Amino acid sequence: MSNPARVLAEGDVRRMLRHASLLRYPDRNRVAILLSFKAGLRACEIAGLRWEMLLRPDGRIDQLLHISGYIAKNGHPRRVPIHPELKQALRGLR
Repeated sequence: MSNPARVLAEGDVRRMLRHASLLRYPDRNRVAILLSFKAGLRACEIAGLRWEMLLRPDGRIDQLLHISGYIAKNGHPRRVPIHPELKQALRGLR
C-alpha cells in the first residue's frame, strides 16, 4: 500500500512559484503550478490541455475549465472552476 501524497501548504506553493519565476519560461511554469494547486489537475491533464478547453466562444477565458474525457482520469470528463489567480496567469500566458 502506498503512502498518501503530502499536502503542500500555501507557503510551499509560493516558494515553488518564486523558484519557477527564475527558470526558463516563467509564465508557462506559473500556469502549470497553478493548474495543479488551484484547479487540482493531474500532470497528464495539464499536459493534455488545449486552449479551447479554457476559452469561451468569444475568445475570453471561461469561468470553468472543461477537462475532456480523453485526458481525464478514467475517461470521465469534468468541469473545474478557474481560480482568479489562475485566470490572471492564463491571461499573461496568452
